[in-house]
Amino acid sequence: METACAATPRPTEFRFGLRTALFILTVAGLLLMPVRWFGSFYFVSMLFSTALVIGCSVVYRASRPGALGVAFLGAFLSFAGLLGILVFFFHAVFNLIATTILIPLKPRPRTFAAVLSAVMVATYSFCF
Repeated sequence: METACAATPRPTEFRFGLRTALFILTVAGLLLMPVRWFGSFYFVSMLFSTALVIGCSVVYRASRPGALGVAFLGAFLSFAGLLGILVFFFHAVFNLIATTILIPLKPRPRTFAAVLSAVMVATYSFCF
């Protein structure tokens, strides 16, 4: 009678980290942005929004209140440039609201980054 080998190969799980998810978001945002139709303001707005999501997500890993501070800073800076980059202002405000809601819930960093990315996609989809 033969026994089953203890070293049977198991299928490997596909796992990626927060850094990979944020990199994919950045590349997708830059590749999919229709600068040709909306001009350079869209490009600048997308760069600022991507930086805001990455900044909040990275700081969230170290300090939850720090992520809220980054969101407030983004909202303040977007208010200063309100006339030039209106879409970034809306994204920064929705990002601040989402961060304020997520901080007490204490989600995992990957979930936090995914929600902020979804907020960015929703804001840009609605505005453009």
